[in-house]
Amino acid sequence: MPSAMPSVTAASDARLIPAQRSRRRSQGEPTAPLGSLTQRSEHTRATCHECGGTQLTRLQMRLTDGTDVMFSSCHRCESRRWDAGGVELSMESVLARTRKTA
Repeated sequence: MPSAMPSVTAASDARLIPAQRSRRRSQGEPTAPLGSLTQRSEHTRATCHECGGTQLTRLQMRLTDGTDVMFSSCHRCESRRWDAGGVELSMESVLARTRKTA
């Protein structure tokens, strides 16, 4: 007995899924080692610039304008910091760099 549902081809499936950017790195970019929240040996030796605490959440990301930044948040004093190339960025600078471009 034939199915009442129409068959969906691969070509029509592609129209249902929005196009996404490739998450692959270019071959020239080195991969940074990933940290671990549960394995102490995997923690980095980074310290908070305000209190010297060692429990930091650190996220490496690329802003809308292409700037590579490291966001750090301290669990002890709750300070937050954005760094680009070892230089601290102000919140205003980060917000300006993340605005959508026309």
